[in-house]
Parts: sequence; C-alpha cells; structure tokens
Amino acid sequence: MQICWTSNTYSVPLTSQIPRQDESKEMINYYQWLPFMLFALAFLFYLPRPVWAFLGKKSGISVVSLTDSAIEYFDASESQEKERHLTYIVEQMQTFLKVQRSFGHSYLLSAYLIIKVLHIVNAFGQILILNKFLGTYILLDFFSAMFSGEQWIGSETFPRVALCSFHIRRLGNVHRYTVQCSMHMNLFNEMFMLVVCFWIVFVAIATLGSLVHWTVVAALPERRRRYVKLKLRARRARELSDNKLTWRQFVHVYLKVDGVFLVKIMHENSSAVLAAEVVTRLWDSYLQNAADLQEVQVTSSMKEEMSDGSLERLENLLECHKEVEEDGKEDL
Repeated sequence: MQICWTSNTYSVPLTSQIPRQDESKEMINYYQWLPFMLFALAFLFYLPRPVWAFLGKKSGISVVSLTDSAIEYFDASESQEKERHLTYIVEQMQTFLKVQRSFGHSYLLSAYLIIKVLHIVNAFGQILILNKFLGTYILLDFFSAMFSGEQWIGSETFPRVALCSFHIRRLGNVHRYTVQCSMHMNLFNEMFMLVVCFWIVFVAIATLGSLVHWTVVAALPERRRRYVKLKLRARRARELSDNKLTWRQFVHVYLKVDGVFLVKIMHENSSAVLAAEVVTRLWDSYLQNAADLQEVQVTSSMKEEMSDGSLERLENLLECHKEVEEDGKEDL
C-alpha cells in the first residue's frame, strides 16, 4: 500500500482486462495532494478579506474595527460597556463623514461591490480548479448519475478498489508486479469533495444575491431614505414630521451613500437596536451642527447689513463689556 501511495494508482472495471505495460492507463494521482488542495482553497476564500480591510482603511475608517465593535456591543451585558462601544462607533462615523468628500460619497460601497464580485469569481474559479484537480466535473457526474438512475457512489473518480503497477529488482532482473489495493479513504473523499463543491456553489449564489441587493441600495435613493426613516421613527417621530426637508438633507447630504452603507453593515453584524442608536445620535449631532451654522450665518449677515459706524459702536461696546468683566474678576 505504501508503494501504491507514492507511485499512483489506476482503476480498471472488473469486466475489463488489466492493461499491459505499454498500454496507456488513466492514473489517479490526486489523493496524495488533497490536504494541500484544501489548504489552497481555504486561502483563496480568505484572500478578499485583507483586500477589503485595505480598501476600507484607505477611506479613512476601519470597517473591520467598526463591525468588531458592533459585535462586541451586541455581546456586551453591562450598560457601561455598551455605551463605550456605541460612543466609539459614533465618533468614528462622525470623523469619517467629515472627510468622505475627498473620497466621494460612495467609495466604500463601490469597494464593497468589487469585493463581492471577487468573491463570486473566486468561488467559480475554485470549482474549475477542483474539477481540473480531480480530473472530472464532479457535480455534473453526480447529477447525471442521479437523473439517469445510475449509482454514483463508487465512481471511477473515487474507486473503492484500484490497481497499482510497480517494478522490483531481484537478482539482477527487473520484475513487474500489479497488485490490487483497497482504497478505503475514498469512502470519505467522495462524500467530502461533493459537499465541498456544493458549499462553494452555495456561497457563490448567496454572494450573487448580496451583490444584487447592495447594487439596488446604491442605485435607489428612496430605499436609503426609507431605511433611515425607519430607524429614526422609533425615537424621533415628531422631529421627522417637523423637519421633513432637514431629514432628507441628513440622508443625502450628511450620511450620503457610504454613511447609510456603514449603518446597514452594523445592523447586519449586530442588531437593529444598535443601528437605531447610531442613526439617532448622528441625527442629534446633525441638528446641533445645523443650528450652530445657522446662528453663525445670521451673525455674519447682521454684520454685513450694519453701517461702518454701527459696527464700530458694537465692537466698542463689546470691548467695554470685556473690560468690566476683567475688573470684576480682579476685585474678587
């Protein structure tokens, strides 16, 4: 059996003659390399993750760190720990929303869609590599045998019994031997490789569905507005009715595509409660910033409308008020 393991085997039906030495034989040479092939498939599945982490960091925010905090928020049992994770997420979101203009309003979502495409190409590429490695299209063989009523278990790709031919030198002469080997490992290999192929196809189909979903999110602004409105309605229903124009600006001007995308990512990785909390705090921050900006604009317009003399008297009055406050502090 050890010689057969190193010299490969071939399968011959019981009704056929054993081929001679000079006749061609279809060798079975995959099983020695099966652990390395499975390791390569696992590495290919992992490969898009560091690419996604790199693209996320280039945008100014670590999406992986954000989702990890969202998961820790969901798992946390103490309110203080939940508050700490929530504060971190909101601060990271606010920082990102301030600098996202330099990357475009849909940089993250576009990168995410590219990663989805890479996952799909990766999955179908692995199916082709696996079929080339096994020397057959295992899924096609399975469905062909199933619909034709044939027995697929014990196929030629995974024979239970195989032949092995080798040469031994004895007393100066080389003798050729052909022995029959029991391939008990193929009982496991056959079912395992079939499950792996079905799993890869399932991953490809699920990723394709996710790609279509996120493409619709990117293409339809109404879906983004409806999602944000749903998260705000639970806590800020009255404010939404009083600020219809403002919350639309909050979605399209402040959050934009990437902001809504990050909230949905945290929703999928944690819970709807966290998404609602994040949106509510960002909404409060947006209203506060809008109020401060309006106050600054009003003050600037008042200064523009004043005459030079009125503006000079106003500045003198403010200066005198400041001197009075400083004298009061010295008396204390």
